[in-house]
Amino acid sequence: MVEEVARVADYADRLGKYMGAFMAAVNFFVWGMAITGYWLVVTFIGPRGFEWTWAAVVMMVVAAFMVYLLLRITPKPARREVLPHEGFRWVLSFALPFMVIYLLPMPSAFDATLDWFLALGIAMLAVHLTVEREYVKRGFQVERPFLVCGVSMVASSPVLAYATLIKGFEAWPLSLGLLLLIYCGTGVYCVNKAWKLFF
Repeated sequence: MVEEVARVADYADRLGKYMGAFMAAVNFFVWGMAITGYWLVVTFIGPRGFEWTWAAVVMMVVAAFMVYLLLRITPKPARREVLPHEGFRWVLSFALPFMVIYLLPMPSAFDATLDWFLALGIAMLAVHLTVEREYVKRGFQVERPFLVCGVSMVASSPVLAYATLIKGFEAWPLSLGLLLLIYCGTGVYCVNKAWKLFF
């Protein structure tokens, strides 16, 4: 009887982690498509000058809506505890890298190619350090998608910087292409971690 209870408890624990890893994959697939789709549409419309600032503001609204939507429609694994000030950790992890990088004096072409890409990569690493690492450490999840994604984006930034120096604004499709590939790879990584919990 005790062994059966232990077996059921272990299965329930692995199932919760499986769902968490699987939904992390879905989130990266959805975010990759949403971000890339939005900026492809914006680029097609072709805003100029200050209008790009408004496009970035609208992107923040889109991001907030995506967070709300995903929280509503995706199941969340039950956790026994929540990190102190977790919401603040998320906001700070994403806000600070963008604020710092966009305050640095850089050629304007980098705004459309490297700056946002590098800031997003650093933000991913910040989320790993402030949130994700703690949940892995406490045994609530097995996947580390923010670490995988952040390292991949930061590591590929020099390629994007070189392309921008050579081609200027024309390098912007490379940044979106790299984003899609990295988010896709991160999603596949999460699916693999989920699969290994049972097979």
